Amino acid sequence: MRLKQWGMVAVIGVLAILLGWSTQAQVVKRSQGGLDDLTMASGRVRVPQMVVPAEQVRLEESPMAAPGERMVFEEWDRFLTENGTAWSLMMDRRTGYPALAEGAGVPWVPGRGNGLQLRDLRESLGANGTVTRATLVKLAKGFIRQYPELFGVDPQDLRVNPVSTGEYGGYLWFVQLDRTYHGIPVERSYVVFRVNNGNLVQFGGEYLGPIDLDPLPSIDAETAQQVLAAYVGGLEATDEWVNTGSLSILPLAPGGDDGVYKGQTGQGVEYHLVYTLAFRRAGVMGTWTAKVDAHTGEVLQFVDANVYGSVTGGIYQNSNADPEVVRPLGFVNVSNGTTKVADAGGNYTFSTGTATAALTGKYVKVTDSCGTSSLSTSTAPGDLAFGTSSGTDCTTPGLGGAGNTHAARTTYYHLTDWKEKALGWLPSNTWLQGQLTDKVNLNQTCNAYWDGSAVNFFKSGGGCSNTGELPTVFLHEVGHGLDSNDGSGSSTVGSSESYADINALLTTHQSCIGVNFIPGQQCSGYGNACTNCTGIRDADYTKHTYSTSPATPAQLANTSGFHCSKDSSYPGPCGYEGHCESYIMSEVGWDLAARDLPAAGIDANTSWFIVDRLFYLSRATSTDAYSCPSITTTNGCGTGNWFSTFRVVDDDDGNLSNGTPHAAAIYAAFNRHGIACSTAVNTNSTTCPSIGQPVLTATAGSGQVALSWTAATNASKYLVLRNEFSPSSGMVIVATVTGTSYTDTAVAPNITYYYSVQAVGASNSCAGALAAVKSATPTGGTPPATYSISGTVTSGGTGLSGVTVAAGGASATTSSTGGYTISGLANGTYTVTP
Repeated sequence: MRLKQWGMVAVIGVLAILLGWSTQAQVVKRSQGGLDDLTMASGRVRVPQMVVPAEQVRLEESPMAAPGERMVFEEWDRFLTENGTAWSLMMDRRTGYPALAEGAGVPWVPGRGNGLQLRDLRESLGANGTVTRATLVKLAKGFIRQYPELFGVDPQDLRVNPVSTGEYGGYLWFVQLDRTYHGIPVERSYVVFRVNNGNLVQFGGEYLGPIDLDPLPSIDAETAQQVLAAYVGGLEATDEWVNTGSLSILPLAPGGDDGVYKGQTGQGVEYHLVYTLAFRRAGVMGTWTAKVDAHTGEVLQFVDANVYGSVTGGIYQNSNADPEVVRPLGFVNVSNGTTKVADAGGNYTFSTGTATAALTGKYVKVTDSCGTSSLSTSTAPGDLAFGTSSGTDCTTPGLGGAGNTHAARTTYYHLTDWKEKALGWLPSNTWLQGQLTDKVNLNQTCNAYWDGSAVNFFKSGGGCSNTGELPTVFLHEVGHGLDSNDGSGSSTVGSSESYADINALLTTHQSCIGVNFIPGQQCSGYGNACTNCTGIRDADYTKHTYSTSPATPAQLANTSGFHCSKDSSYPGPCGYEGHCESYIMSEVGWDLAARDLPAAGIDANTSWFIVDRLFYLSRATSTDAYSCPSITTTNGCGTGNWFSTFRVVDDDDGNLSNGTPHAAAIYAAFNRHGIACSTAVNTNSTTCPSIGQPVLTATAGSGQVALSWTAATNASKYLVLRNEFSPSSGMVIVATVTGTSYTDTAVAPNITYYYSVQAVGASNSCAGALAAVKSATPTGGTPPATYSISGTVTSGGTGLSGVTVAAGGASATTSSTGGYTISGLANGTYTVTP
C-alpha cells in the first residue's frame, strides 16, 4: 500500500519521541541522514521491572499501603499454606504484583516429578485422553481463578500465545497468556507458567495489576498518520505503509522517572493507548516505526524497526579469509520431471530428462542482487555442482547464473544447516519449518540486518568484507529472526543482540563473532580491545586487553576499560547502547559453555550441548537477559530473565527448591557478570539415575556412514548427532533411536562428517555425556534406497503437535498440524507407535 503524500501539517500536540522497535544489526547503523537523524527516545518507555524479594516489600509496607498490596501478601500466604513453604517470591515494586514465584513444584500433569495419573485429570484431558496444550491452558486459568490477587488480571482478558505455549523437550510445558484490555493488546504484559517433569515450578508476569485507561481513541488512524507525516517533514509518494495504524496499550514510566523507580509500591507504571504506524522509503534502509498517543496525538516513538545485527557448492566454513570448501547443499529444490527436495546430504533421485536447481530450498530462498541462480544437467546420475571461485561480491564460477555467488552459496548452506540444528530442539516452531528469505549482495556496506521477515547482507566496501561471506554474521542475524518468532515476550534490543550472538556461538564454538568483518583490524571491545578477533565482538573476556575483567553492568558508566554510552533508541536492559551492553550476556553464554561447565568436570562437547538445550528450550518464555533497576542493582530474578529460564530447563525433578543438575555452573557464569539471582537455590542436585557414556564407532561406506555404539547404563534412547565442520563444532540432532546402531544415508561423497551419540533416560531431562566424536568420509556411488513413512496424529480431528512417533528404531516429532515423516527406513513392513 502506498502512502498519501502529506506535507507539513499542523497538528495539535507535543511531538516527543520515545523508544519502541529498533533495527538490530551487527554493528551500530551508520546514519544516512534524514530519517535516521530524527530517531530519538524518551526514558519513559524504559520501564524495567524493579524486582525485589517479597519479604522486603512486606517489611517496608506502610500503614498507608494500597489495599491491593496487602491482598497480594494475604494471597501469597494462602498459597504457601496450601502448597508448602519451599517457595520464594520476587515482586515488581513498580506494579506491586509478583514478577516470579518459584519453588518445590505443584503437581499439574503426570510426570517424573509427581505421582499423578491421567485419571486424576479426566476433566482437563484432550479428546483422546492425553495431556494437550488445552489441558495446560485450562490448568493455568484455573490457577489464576484460585489465586486471583497474585495476578491482578481477569482470565477473560488473557489470550493464549500460540507459539510460546506448548511442550518443549519432552519434559517441559510452558503456558504464556498475553494480556488484553477491552480487547486491545497490552504490550509486554503477560502471565507465564513453567512446568518441569509434571510440576508447576515457576509462575509470574510483567505489567500486572489494574489499568486505568479510556480504551476509546480520541483521534483516528488517519490523523495519527498525519501526525507522523508532520514529524518526518512530509511523506513521499513512493513511501509504502507496513502498518497503517494498529491500536495497543503501552506501559510507560511515570513522569520524571529516570529508570530507577523510587515511588510507592504499585504506582510505577502508567498506561497509554497508542497507534503503531510503520513505513518504508525507497532507497533508504529501514522500517520506520512510530507510536502516536491515541488520546493526545503526541508522538511517543520514532525508530528504525529493522533488526541490524547430490547438489553441492563451494562455501566458506568460518570466514572469507579461508579457502572455499565444497559442501552438500541440503534440502535444495530440484526440478526433474517433478519438484524434488534433496535430503540433508544434497541427494535426490534423478530421473531421465533434465534436472534444474537454483539456490532455493525447503528452508532457505536466496535472493541475490547480482542476479538469479540456475544450474541444469541431463547426464546421469544428475550431479549439480555449483562450484567454487575466487573473488568476492558478484564473482561466480562461470556457471549456475549470475546469482551463483560466494554469498549465495555460503548463506544457503549455513542457514539451512542452522535450521536443522534449531529444529532439533524446536520441531513445532512453524517459522523454522518455513522458508526463510535470504537477501545477499545488497548495494550497501559494513552491516547486515533482520528486517522482520528476511535476513539482509551487504557487499564489500568501506574497509569491510561482504557480510554474506561471513558465517557468524548470518548466524547472528538469523538469531534475530528466531527471537522474533519464538513466541517470547518483547525484550530490549540489547538482549536480542546477546540472543543472536549466542545463537552463532552454539554453532561455531568460536568466541569471535563476525571473523574478518574488517580485515586486519581487531574489534574495539568498547574500551576493552580485542586481542585476537577481526570481527565485531569477542565473547571471551580473556581475549581482551583487560583480560581479567568480565563485562558487568557496573562498568557501563565507566570512562575507561569496558564502557558504553546511553542510547534510548537502541538500548540494552540498563538503557545503554545495545550492541555494547550485549557483551555482558554474550560473555555469560561463552563462559557457561567454555569455562564453568568444563570446570565442573564435564567434557567440552557435552558442555556445549548442555548449553544448546538450556538456550533453545528456554527461548519460548525468555524476555530480557537480566533486570536492571540500576547498574549497581542488576539481577537475574525477573519473570523472563535468562538465569531464571535456564534453570527451569536444567531441572530434572520438577522441584527448584533443591537446586538443579548444573545450578552451580549456571550461577557462576551469571554471577561473574553481575546478573544472577542470589535468592535462588544455586546448588547442584539431580534425581536422575547415572547414565553411561556410549563408545561410538563410525564406518564409512558408499553413500553412507554406519554407526554403532555400546549400550549405556539406564538409557532409554539415543540422540544421534553430527556436523560437517570439525570435532569441536556444534552438533545437529539427526535422529533419535532406541537401538545401538544407525545408518546415515543423508551424506555426500568425499565429505568428512563428525558424529557423536548421547544416551537419554526415561525422562528427556536425564542425559549422559556425549560419546567421543568419531569422523567418517563416505565414498561415491549411489546410496542404498531408503524410504519414508508419513502421517498425521490427530485427536477429534485436530492435529497434535510435539508427539514422538517411532518406527524401526527411527522416530520423528509431529509438527504444529500433527504431521510427521519418519525417514531413512529400509524397504519393509513397520509398526508406527506414538
